[in-house]
Amino acid sequence: MKRTIITFFLLLVSVCITSGQVLGFDYTVRRDNPSRCATYQEVYQDLVILKKVSSEVRIYNMLDCDQGNYTLRAAKAVGLKVFIGFQNNPLLELQIQLNILAWLEDQYGVNDIITGAAVGTESIHRNDLPLATVVERIVFVKNWTRANGFTFPVGYADTTGAITGNKVLATVSDLLLINIFPYWEGTTVKSPTDTASADRIVTQFRRVQQAYPNTTIIIGETGWATNAGRDGQNGITTSEWYLKQAACRYFSEKIPFYWFEAFDQPWKGVNSREGTWGIFYNNRTSKFNLANWSCKDAPPTSTVSTYTYQPPGTYVSDTCRNMYASLNCRTTSEDISRLNATLVGDVINYVCGNYPEMCTDIGYAGQFQRCSGAQKASHVMNNFYLRFGQQLGDEISCDFQGLGSIVTSINPDPLSKDGACHAMFSLLSCRTLSEDTKDLNVTRVAATLDYLCSQNPLYCRQIESRDGTYGRCNAAQKVAYTMNQYYVDHKDQLGDAACDFDGLGVIPALGNLPPPTSENSSCHIMFTHLSCRTPTENTTKLNLTKLGDAVDYICSQNGDYCKEISKNGIYYRCNQAQQASWVMDKFYAQYGPTQGEGACDFGGLGVPQKSLLPDPLGPDSVCHLMYADLACRTTSERVDQSNATILGNSLAYLCSQKPSYCTELNAQGKYYRCNEAQRTSYAMNQFYLEFGVQQGDGACYFDGIGQIKKSIVPAVEPSPLSNDHPCHLMYQDTICRTNSEDPSVVNATEVGDVLNYLCSTKPLYCLELNTGGSYGKCTTAQKASYAMNLFYAQFGFDQGDAACYFNGLGRVVKTVNTWTSSVSEPQSYGGSDSQEGTTNPITKTEEGSNLVGT
Repeated sequence: MKRTIITFFLLLVSVCITSGQVLGFDYTVRRDNPSRCATYQEVYQDLVILKKVSSEVRIYNMLDCDQGNYTLRAAKAVGLKVFIGFQNNPLLELQIQLNILAWLEDQYGVNDIITGAAVGTESIHRNDLPLATVVERIVFVKNWTRANGFTFPVGYADTTGAITGNKVLATVSDLLLINIFPYWEGTTVKSPTDTASADRIVTQFRRVQQAYPNTTIIIGETGWATNAGRDGQNGITTSEWYLKQAACRYFSEKIPFYWFEAFDQPWKGVNSREGTWGIFYNNRTSKFNLANWSCKDAPPTSTVSTYTYQPPGTYVSDTCRNMYASLNCRTTSEDISRLNATLVGDVINYVCGNYPEMCTDIGYAGQFQRCSGAQKASHVMNNFYLRFGQQLGDEISCDFQGLGSIVTSINPDPLSKDGACHAMFSLLSCRTLSEDTKDLNVTRVAATLDYLCSQNPLYCRQIESRDGTYGRCNAAQKVAYTMNQYYVDHKDQLGDAACDFDGLGVIPALGNLPPPTSENSSCHIMFTHLSCRTPTENTTKLNLTKLGDAVDYICSQNGDYCKEISKNGIYYRCNQAQQASWVMDKFYAQYGPTQGEGACDFGGLGVPQKSLLPDPLGPDSVCHLMYADLACRTTSERVDQSNATILGNSLAYLCSQKPSYCTELNAQGKYYRCNEAQRTSYAMNQFYLEFGVQQGDGACYFDGIGQIKKSIVPAVEPSPLSNDHPCHLMYQDTICRTNSEDPSVVNATEVGDVLNYLCSTKPLYCLELNTGGSYGKCTTAQKASYAMNLFYAQFGFDQGDAACYFNGLGRVVKTVNTWTSSVSEPQSYGGSDSQEGTTNPITKTEEGSNLVGT
């Protein structure tokens, strides 16, 4: 069974094993005290931590400390996969573990999160069991899982020597796990780039893989104890180096591996290397800082495994599907997601509670134990129907509040032209508009039948018992029979009104109206033109309670909606589904433009035929305008041009990690009615605005669906040292300047001192050097040269080249005496032009000594 695991983002996770290099982490619940077992809550908290660094955990035992129970339940809750393990001896304990797995599947449905199973670990290496027994236990578990509907691969884990030395293991295993540690192989990791340990593991893995080319090989355990330094190295450092090397190297080599292990186990000894293999300490704090680490060519936003190592399942049971296909009465769909799950459970509980013998085959060890809820419900419904169908009729014995549907009736068709029921109906003087129940208002049918049978039981004698003449007729024919009895008794007194029955009855002599569902019926024509309606106009396929509730609610909110279905209204004689659809459509027409398709829901009863909302892709739509203005967005705002899976996963992730991103996407939010591509783009843009400057345009990648419309990443400005930069050109034009315009070449302290002195004593020199000035973005060396040059221009004639000395920082490119009149002097600063103010204090180290050195 191959897996495709969606990648998400590392950006908001405090500790990340990036790029999907580690398949999973080995995990045990017995850590701090060998006599104490972890609680479910503690296991749950562990897995919440591990969820941040991997998509999968591996356990070794289903029984010890309730590990299988707690881990699988918690993993199901937090969204992790689990590779399970079975202790393979004694046999009784192995059987108990299988019973635990069966119970977990029944209660929690864990099959879909189990990626594989190892039946025993290092039994051969430790010489715990003979090879024949190890093989026997693998086959036992494999056969049991297949027979009970589990689809995950089954195998065995041991050292490389035990695996390669016993080839029979590959003949019975879907996969084999090898445990291999560089520490025990005698290697070390001397530096972050020392690959000797990883090289050795790859060689060992390839050797096993070559020995069993048709069996999936996985590294089941590898790691480095953080209390196991070698050659004087720190164990934590060595462990971190090996983890990073293993993850990147094995990722590039396509070698799936589990890291041993998730958490330290102090009970094995505080100072013992045996207890310090975890990536986390026992208190759940991380040993390593992996937040900014990734591997070459690995997806940069992944925190879960990208391996598809698992072999396809070798067995898929058809028992459940064949059973479902053979039933007379079953659920309307075999897909449980298309059914009311609560109703499915209620039906099973009702039938099994009252008739337990009908449920034997869906119970523990029953042949349909592993079937889905829909298939199980269908099985018990069919048993009920087979027992009571002839007595109660198809409509009652297979209805189950609209959940059931007749595939093949065990009763003769009451509508058959040769049947007694049809013959009776055709001869009545007063009858329903149609003898097909689906054409009628079923609520009125039932109410009329109850009323007439209570008023005069003799009317109903021939229809109540299945042995009665018309006991097997449908509800429409039965009510027509009783209505006719009443009409015969009261027509002389009441006239044709004796056949009205709140619009249910018609007198054939007055002309037969077409049944409400016939093509030329006004009811059918009305139904087909509605924007919101029930999924069918056949009332027998609908939940009558919901139909009645919808009509009652809508009519109580606005009586005008219901005038046409009331007495004397044009749709008074329509069936219940058509009448409910009429009023639902009225409600939808009023509220659909603001509430969207939810205004046609009515507890799942309504199906919108067209949306009344503005097209989110329209040029004036707020959704389109929002999308057009985003800096980061999907490559298209059309859902049909986007990857729907990545859209959904990206939006779900962003909204779960940063709920504030999605405030405007929730109900009542400004962009609630936008399509999935537009909504995802909005959330992606929020993420990009927060992290784009820090992380660059890669913050808009999102598995390839994101594109930058306008980058918020600051543009890289050209270097002021480049040939055509104004700062470089200015520097080249100076007569007095520093020895270099590159600040890394000159003495930064001296440059700063000169610049501070000149800007403080001659502020006008530095106007163009401030932020916003022509040379505000120049290097300090260029700025100092600019100010020194102005000083030299002002005082060079009097002081000579010494005015450019500046304690050895300056040099004269061309003597001042050769300048032309194009050299402009700065304005004077009060008394600064006096002889006292013109001395360059930086040119003197001894009184009176000129250090220009020309």
